[in-house]
Amino acid sequence: MADQYGVAGRDQYNIAGDAYLLPHYDDAAAGEAEDTEEYATSGGTDGGILGLIIFVAIIAVLFLWGASQSGDSLPRVPFPLRSSSWPAGTTAGAVMAPVIAKLQDCAQVPVLAPVNCPQSQAASYPGATNVHWSLHGNPSDGARIVYWKNKFYVAGNAIMQATYSDDMGYRRLSIQIVHYRAQLSWRRHRAELLGIQGVSAKPGPTITKHMPNVAWSQIREAVRSAFAHCAATRSASLPPQCPTDPNLDVLTSNARWRLTANPLLNAQESFDRVSGLIHVTGSYAMSATYSQRMLAKQHYSEAGNYNAIISDDHGQLDVLQIVVS
Repeated sequence: MADQYGVAGRDQYNIAGDAYLLPHYDDAAAGEAEDTEEYATSGGTDGGILGLIIFVAIIAVLFLWGASQSGDSLPRVPFPLRSSSWPAGTTAGAVMAPVIAKLQDCAQVPVLAPVNCPQSQAASYPGATNVHWSLHGNPSDGARIVYWKNKFYVAGNAIMQATYSDDMGYRRLSIQIVHYRAQLSWRRHRAELLGIQGVSAKPGPTITKHMPNVAWSQIREAVRSAFAHCAATRSASLPPQCPTDPNLDVLTSNARWRLTANPLLNAQESFDRVSGLIHVTGSYAMSATYSQRMLAKQHYSEAGNYNAIISDDHGQLDVLQIVVS
């Protein structure tokens, strides 16, 4: 995910604190020469063209084989290496606004693999129902913006979460780092979205998120509150946002959970600069008392290590899921 494509870090400039513009070149002759090198669209004899076609064919075969071996079904889309001068009056916020609006619309679709949207739940169930997507974090943070040949190209990372019921009625949850690419035109002093898609993180560019300005005490409170919410569950099967033992297969709504140890005793935070998510790791212990028809009260307990996945949503910390690690 952290591979860089095309340009070095010293050639990138921060715009408006959360978007990046690659430098432009004013030398037209140099620009034309670089076009040939970067996109292989011109020049050469007939023999050179034939050699180029053969070379591209070999690369395509190797790429498809590599994709089949890695299981990565997302397209690898190169990003423009540089940017021309932006149209007069253009701002990063004006370019990003249609992209964010589209991501917000895609977070309201009722299916797991929506068309014309960058997200898709790979392990989708044909009979999935009650599908709910949600957009988290700041999708524009760290985004790269390039203006090239009368179009804006945007590369960024977004966090999208899907909850749904499978064909057996079990609730499922998936958190995705969506590597999106968008193309926009600039007409009448405004950006118009031409399309957006989900792509592989490779070949880049690298998207780097900024650490939210939140105190450890706020993060601790968010984790404590999430565990308390899980302990308030009145069914033996915890919701997918909570640490859950896959071997526990008890369907009853008559249960009482409680925490039997403080999950923050050895808690430690870390920050993922690719996704913008905060991770808190530690240890937990919980127990439940439940009853089933024709049986006496049953007792169950579990303990282990956890990873709490936290998003900063406009200053509000949201624990998306606590995963058993």
